[in-house]
Amino acid sequence: MLISVIVTTYNQEKYIEQALQSIVAQCGNFELEIIIGNDNSTDKTQNIIDEFINKHSNFRFITLNHKSNLGLMGNLKSCLEIATGKYFAICEGDDYWINPYKLQYMSNVLENHEAYSMCSNALLLYDQDNDEYSVIDYQQHNPSKYYSFEDIVLSYKVINFSACMYRSSIYKKLPQLMWDKMYKHGADWFFNMNFAVHGDVGIIKEPLSVYRQSSDGVWNRLSELERCVAHIQASYLYKEYFYIMYEDKYSNIFSQLIKKYHNKYRKEKLRAIKRIFFKYFGYKK
Repeated sequence: MLISVIVTTYNQEKYIEQALQSIVAQCGNFELEIIIGNDNSTDKTQNIIDEFINKHSNFRFITLNHKSNLGLMGNLKSCLEIATGKYFAICEGDDYWINPYKLQYMSNVLENHEAYSMCSNALLLYDQDNDEYSVIDYQQHNPSKYYSFEDIVLSYKVINFSACMYRSSIYKKLPQLMWDKMYKHGADWFFNMNFAVHGDVGIIKEPLSVYRQSSDGVWNRLSELERCVAHIQASYLYKEYFYIMYEDKYSNIFSQLIKKYHNKYRKEKLRAIKRIFFKYFGYKK
């Protein structure tokens, strides 16, 4: 069985070697095809990739060194177009895997549950600013063995590309319109919604990968109010997309999602007003 591993990277000279090392450390009953999409990095990322490949000539690497910046999803799409594995997994260049049997565990789930469209493992959140790791409670304690489409939409259950494995046969069914409607925030969320239409998402509750977080990140630089606005904008866009594709089949779910984020926006706005009030008048909460 062939598994394609796709590595998307842009200016990640500090992290790319750790990501690649965690991939070649994988063990199991499969062959690997490692596709690296370097999105026109301006640092030493490509040099590090080249050196790593030279040291690991026993692996099959395919490299795409783009001459212009395609963005995360453009880079991912270019890699997916040449992937030939039965399944594919993604490791973003600043993330890494922490269990050498991650791909074996995930492929076992998909082999044993043909109705699943993809598989997700729990992950560790790495706070780079404070050098701290944490887990996500719902990933550890969810009583189910899978997430439904509704779970994925309403609770953003599958957070990160690097924690997922997908059926290539289902990817081939996804429409071009998906890429056109991809919003800059939560692209992995929307990508996973499209898979969940075709089958439930299997769950591995053990953390098998690390999602690196930093205050420098685009999402982390946003205030809670700005995050709510981004979620609301994405929710309307995704509701429109799923209506085009499936008419009213999922409209109620997306209406619930929009209501959820509007309510959260109102609460965050009230908190912001209170903070300004207390600061201006010198009152303590």
